[in-house]
Amino acid sequence: MLRQARRPRAQKQHQYGVGCGHQDAQRQMQRSAVHNVLRAGGRPLDVATRTDMEARFGADFSDVRIHTDASAKKSAAEVGARAYTSGNHIVIGDGGSDKHTLAHELAHIIQQRQGPVAGTDDGTGLKISDPSDRFERAAVANATRAMSLGPSPAGSAQRAVERSAPQSALKAGPLAVQRAGEITPLDASARAGTFGQDEVEPGGMGTVALVPAVLSDQLDLFAIADKYNTGFTGETAPVDRFALVIGVNCWLQRQESAAAKETLLRNKINDFTSRWDNNRFRVEVVGFTWADHRVSSTANINQATIPYGEIRDQILRHPVVSELVRGLTDRGRDHVYLHTGDSDTQSFDTKAGPLFSAAAKVLDTGEKDLFSGGYTASEDTKDTDEGILIWHANQVDLAVRNAMAEVNPRSVYYPEPNTFVKVKTDWDMDQLEDGISFGTGRLEGEQLVNSLRSKRDNVTEGFDSRYAITTDMDRVGTNVGGHRKGQAVTEDTLKKLFDLAQSHARKQEWQDRVATVYGLDNDVKLALAELVYAKVTDLSVLRSLAAKKLTSNSPIDTKGLKARIRENQMLAKLDDQVVEIAFRSRNSLLYAVSRAYKELGR
Repeated sequence: MLRQARRPRAQKQHQYGVGCGHQDAQRQMQRSAVHNVLRAGGRPLDVATRTDMEARFGADFSDVRIHTDASAKKSAAEVGARAYTSGNHIVIGDGGSDKHTLAHELAHIIQQRQGPVAGTDDGTGLKISDPSDRFERAAVANATRAMSLGPSPAGSAQRAVERSAPQSALKAGPLAVQRAGEITPLDASARAGTFGQDEVEPGGMGTVALVPAVLSDQLDLFAIADKYNTGFTGETAPVDRFALVIGVNCWLQRQESAAAKETLLRNKINDFTSRWDNNRFRVEVVGFTWADHRVSSTANINQATIPYGEIRDQILRHPVVSELVRGLTDRGRDHVYLHTGDSDTQSFDTKAGPLFSAAAKVLDTGEKDLFSGGYTASEDTKDTDEGILIWHANQVDLAVRNAMAEVNPRSVYYPEPNTFVKVKTDWDMDQLEDGISFGTGRLEGEQLVNSLRSKRDNVTEGFDSRYAITTDMDRVGTNVGGHRKGQAVTEDTLKKLFDLAQSHARKQEWQDRVATVYGLDNDVKLALAELVYAKVTDLSVLRSLAAKKLTSNSPIDTKGLKARIRENQMLAKLDDQVVEIAFRSRNSLLYAVSRAYKELGR
């Protein structure tokens, strides 16, 4: 299987059409370049990388051959790829040298050992598969899971190797191709506001916030930037401690001219710069387009086709980010953090206080590499029939995330709308280390965190929902539905609280995360989850709890759950930390669901 990860392409493209004479030549060039590279020997994985990846995947990668020379990069460029895989060959192009990309390609190698993969022959000798098919989804999940684990003991790796031994690499017939998003910078950009001042108070943290925004007639750059003021005491961001980069992106249909997009972006920039005066914090606006072979119209733009990771990486690695990090350091900041955000954030005011001012109390020392508070629905959401279930579902989710993070911060998802990542300015760096990336496609927050953990030793992290920002949750709450005031609260009503997308309160999500962090086998994780989730929507149990004056710290089922775990032969020898995360999760579930039951019934 040939698997492609798209690289950024800034050069202008020839407009191909029927009879132009270039299509057949282009096809032959791509086919020849790819096959020439695959016929070359390549090199094996270096010992350290092979040992690490074999332990993570439980597979033998002795036959894997890596291609990184000029011919390899050229072939990757000619098919518009950051990296691609065929049989036991992995070809690395520009921008494809990070560990997560390697893990993703190794996941595809394992897939091909197990049998044919999906794809359609395009007539050029390449078999194209859809990035949203089950093989791609599995590769994303397996690579993410592998990179979230620490290296396993050699013995366990060897046992697993026997299950996935190398096989013959190249098969007859066309090579399958998978394509991701293609990013092309726009020329239009802007710089507005003041950066620093003559006299500053040294020390503490500085923040460079990164936010993607979609180019449209409705885009209001001023509103996006001004919203960040709500994250500071007095609703004024200090110009010597904060800067913002807005990455404006839009879909560009293949062979469509970018001129109209440039014009629209320039108009939006002109409106912004005319309103954003020099008394405000520095804002940089950069623009780029994206394309994807699966998207032929706006009707095809969805969660599966938007290159979320590539879009965020385009902003993360833009030169202005490094410039701003250096600027904050030059202005006396001891530590600089990047903050990832979304343009639909409604407010940065949190329970802990305005986000950036409050987070400074946690991050000023620079001890944490990673910190997040997640996101929440607006308080007034629970006053509407359409939003009340979504609001409570979010509260249940945050309660469980807090419980898990208190025991082990590595067990939770750090969401891309609200995560701080430290830049190692104490190592004279002005950007994140090479290989730290939002990855490809969705789950970009998880891919960022896993790549960070793979690049740094002893990552210090924290999650605390008191720092949750307010955002629009209609999309993640699509499956939750509404609840009319006065309507009966049934067990089915309460089960909807677990339908929130990405919720850690979902049984499947919870058990998979705990199993990944602690290396639990399938039977153990299922048995543990059964105990943790027992009767959490039982009306008689909730009715009894709702009658009590409980707080989030009230011990609800302390002795009961721990006793049931120790009495279970399969679970009796679980590590104390696993038992603690199970207990705290159940306690939080019962408290949050009983609170929802009580308030929904009013």
